[in-house]
Amino acid sequence: MASYVIKILEGLHYLHQSDVVHCDLKAANILTTKNGNVKLSDFGVSLNLRAMERRTKNDIAGTPNWMAPEVIELKGASTKSDIWSLGCTVIELFTGKPPYADISNSMAGRYSSHYMPSDARLTNDISA
Repeated sequence: MASYVIKILEGLHYLHQSDVVHCDLKAANILTTKNGNVKLSDFGVSLNLRAMERRTKNDIAGTPNWMAPEVIELKGASTKSDIWSLGCTVIELFTGKPPYADISNSMAGRYSSHYMPSDARLTNDISA
């Protein structure tokens, strides 16, 4: 798993150096080859940061369960949004289901999780 995440990070690093934000990173948009290479796919909603002035912050694109809070709140996507989505993708790869899959309205669940109390703790249910 770690080797795949490293390869995904390398792909994101390349995109981000080119001022491109994927905006829809999730397991379904990560392809693997027989020899272990990783390829990012589905750039249909990607964002070119150099051309960002043409896109308004009210635009929302991506898949809700993997969206960063700032995207849901219509504050705009950034390279940090892709890193959030990668974290959600790692959860998906470990558990077999997307984050917040148990919440019927994932947008509402994601919005409220952004305001989770600071004393909230993660469970230790995931083993190495």
